[in-house]
Amino acid sequence: AGGTAMGTRFGFYPGRRDSSNACNIFKKNWLNIYPYSEKVKTGTYTFYEAKNPVCPSVYCELVFHDNITDATWFHQNMETIAKNLAQSIAEVLGAGVKPADPKEEEPKPENNDDYVINVKITRQENADFFNK
Repeated sequence: AGGTAMGTRFGFYPGRRDSSNACNIFKKNWLNIYPYSEKVKTGTYTFYEAKNPVCPSVYCELVFHDNITDATWFHQNMETIAKNLAQSIAEVLGAGVKPADPKEEEPKPENNDDYVINVKITRQENADFFNK
């Protein structure tokens, strides 16, 4: 659209209730960080990749790269975006977020490649899927 399209699109395969629910979780969480809430939409996508996974599937078109406002916001907020998406994935999988124990001091990573995300799988269907 020549740089005029803007916003975020989350999609799921029609008829996949698990993916529709996951899509709504992603949208709900995204609205906490994306400054143009009126531009956040959900819809359906008929891609093979959206139809056939065993686990819920969400197609995420986060911003339009040819829109300078969207692209600038995206590049200035990449860490916040990554945390938001990781939280959405954890919520979809039914994983709880363990609050930090102030007595336990975690080692500080030297760079972004040293981060480890621990996920506790609490829903049986996800545990079965991941063989845990």
